[in-house]
Amino acid sequence: MPNYFKPALGGLIVGIIAIFLPQVMGTGYGWLQYAINGNYIALPILTMVALLFAKIAATGFSIGSGGSGGVFAPGLFVGGMVGGILWYLLHLFTPIMSFIPSNPAAFVIVGMMGLFGGIAKAPLPVMIMVSEMTGSYFLLAPCMVTVFITYFMTRGSYIYEYQVDSRSHSPAHRNEYTVPLLKNVKIGEMMQQSVVTISPDESLLRLAEVMKAEKIDALPVIENGYLVGIVANLDLVRVPEMKLERTTVGDIMSKKIVVGYAYESLFEALSRMNENNISHLPIVERNHPGILMGFITLSDITNCYTLPSDM
Repeated sequence: MPNYFKPALGGLIVGIIAIFLPQVMGTGYGWLQYAINGNYIALPILTMVALLFAKIAATGFSIGSGGSGGVFAPGLFVGGMVGGILWYLLHLFTPIMSFIPSNPAAFVIVGMMGLFGGIAKAPLPVMIMVSEMTGSYFLLAPCMVTVFITYFMTRGSYIYEYQVDSRSHSPAHRNEYTVPLLKNVKIGEMMQQSVVTISPDESLLRLAEVMKAEKIDALPVIENGYLVGIVANLDLVRVPEMKLERTTVGDIMSKKIVVGYAYESLFEALSRMNENNISHLPIVERNHPGILMGFITLSDITNCYTLPSDM
């Protein structure tokens, strides 16, 4: 099915479900409050049973078709409905009524946290949320038991499809692990010392040939042994093909050169690249900025993590 049909179809199905059960729309927190309060007039038990499956279907069709939405609120909603239904069913058995709370709040809250804790594989935050929501530790023990059961029942199934194994694998926390290493490695250890350069008098046709042959996208420009500029593939592609032979490197090169020094850290190099929106950095002598010592790119910094730690 073409991608542009999927949101339309998903929206149509969710809309049809909402015609019969409008409670599936939105976060559903208001209906959860009815369940917590035990208001089976505003939220009859048969409606709760229907909502249990309707919310799963509506969420699946909404997110699965490319629609915008989350899984946190639906996870709480479905778990809460399960808790409310279970409390109602247990209350039908007179022999055990004395052991069941008179209000379904505990069942609904533990159901919410138990289901979401299991499918999100986040048991500890969920237990803290229970204490925050209820203002006490009264439900902490039943929640721990429930989350423990759901965690192992769901096994390898995750509601978050790209959940990583630890913080070190998370792109959001990568800097916590990469920055210390980058600060300890000097540019001089990772820079390319054998650098391909070009003269400002060379034609752009020659520049394109060098870039293609060497598989590089930026070249330092050297004149009489001194660094006078830098030219990148982005500068080259702006020139019409018919003018490549008549235009020289000196005509398009950038004379405002951002440089680095061999004694600086890779972290400083990366920060400078990010600040100037570039992916390469000529390395020059501190006292002679025109003398090129080496060249470093983002790829060179990335390669730092593939080398032995005792490099």
